[in-house]
Amino acid sequence: MKWQIPPHGEMYKLVATRKHKDDIGLIVLYNGQRREYSWKNVPNLKDKELKDYLLSMSEGITKGIYDVALLDEELGSLF
Repeated sequence: MKWQIPPHGEMYKLVATRKHKDDIGLIVLYNGQRREYSWKNVPNLKDKELKDYLLSMSEGITKGIYDVALLDEELGSLF
């Protein structure tokens, strides 16, 4: 599988994901600030725009195409 750049939302930008034992960590930029979220908690987010943005990428997030491990593999081949 090859790493893909996540699509950009209006206010949010998913930078990458990180697989954990029972969850997926989401690294998100909002107004230039880094925030981390748990994939398990996305359905409970109060910010509808953020929730809709993340859920719109559900397939890619769960498949792992935005995972930092894939990015590391790809960048490793460049350097």
